[in-house]
Amino acid sequence: MLIEEKRDRDKLLNEYCFICGLQRAMIEENGDFEIHRNEEHNPWNYIFFVRHLKEKNPREYSIIEKYVANENEKESHIWVPLKRAMCVRDKIILQD
Repeated sequence: MLIEEKRDRDKLLNEYCFICGLQRAMIEENGDFEIHRNEEHNPWNYIFFVRHLKEKNPREYSIIEKYVANENEKESHIWVPLKRAMCVRDKIILQD
């Protein structure tokens, strides 16, 4: 059972961006999926950014940092680009 779960998870991670959730095919119509996943929407960048906010003095936040910190306090993740990516910004996204 664990092997099947790992296979299913790996398939999802290979076919969808973990951050925005867009399908590989849609991203590849406009660019390279691996570059998108590993550079544009690298999950570690989001983790490091949130960690940075926790360590930084809130009085020194930029406008963007303040916005993200406030959203995180409300347990809102609206700042994460769900179903959005710069490589497909001009297309209407109708995926579920």
